[in-house]
Amino acid sequence: MQPTRLGPPESERPAARTADGVVHDLNSPAAGTDGTFLAADGTDRAGAGVGSVEPPCADAADLRVGSPIARPAGVVRTGPDRAARAAGSGADTPEKPAVFSGRPGALAGPDGGAAIPADGERTGRGAELAVAVGRRTGRPASPGAAPAHVTGHAAADAPCERDRQPEHSGGQRPTGTCAPGFDPLGSWLVPAGEAPEPQTPRPRSRISGGSRQDSAAADMIFPVARLVRRLGQCAPPEPGDVIGIPGKAAVPGRFPRPVPSDVEREGEGLGRQRQVVIAGAKEPVA
Repeated sequence: MQPTRLGPPESERPAARTADGVVHDLNSPAAGTDGTFLAADGTDRAGAGVGSVEPPCADAADLRVGSPIARPAGVVRTGPDRAARAAGSGADTPEKPAVFSGRPGALAGPDGGAAIPADGERTGRGAELAVAVGRRTGRPASPGAAPAHVTGHAAADAPCERDRQPEHSGGQRPTGTCAPGFDPLGSWLVPAGEAPEPQTPRPRSRISGGSRQDSAAADMIFPVARLVRRLGQCAPPEPGDVIGIPGKAAVPGRFPRPVPSDVEREGEGLGRQRQVVIAGAKEPVA
């Protein structure tokens, strides 16, 4: 069972897709795919009822798809985690993973629109892997113990407006990664037991039909298990939190001017996203 949320922004209702591709309303036992639901093994419990108790969602094809995770307490980003991406940005290959905060308000559904910041001249985006936490990570004793804290995987985005980072904020990454709609997630949360092995998916992206990214799993500097363990050591994520792991081409994959541009992203076994990116409205820069 793969949870998602359908409907208008702020009014989404939980739903789930079964192995046969049928979408069902998810009214019980969950009020929504939030941290409480995930910490209580809600994906497995709801899966037992989907198809036998929960009715098919007759209007699923007509509804907007929202982020599959509702109201995460935190979004944590890592990067760069690809050797090619580090080289492309002029950085040395790091010895330890970089960790910085995202913003839950930047999460969005997998399809729709997003605006480049009006003052942005070096906005880049690319496909990435996201994992959702089901158990508080604490301090996993080893990387081998870390996957037990991950409840699901999803396709995601790796946004970056580089002019808002070192030039305007003293090097603080969140100022360039947290604009509204910058962080599309989904369409589905693929349970860890159904998802490909974390190092397997090849994040791919296209802008206006042209290929911009095709990452290889072998290019990852830090395996997902090591990243989860590292977070447990310094800033333990809570159930429902989202951890984003960028692909290699988020920095060079800039949007062509002029916009709008069609942006498509996909990860093997995790689904596909499509956004129309437009120029943001002019506003004073603080």
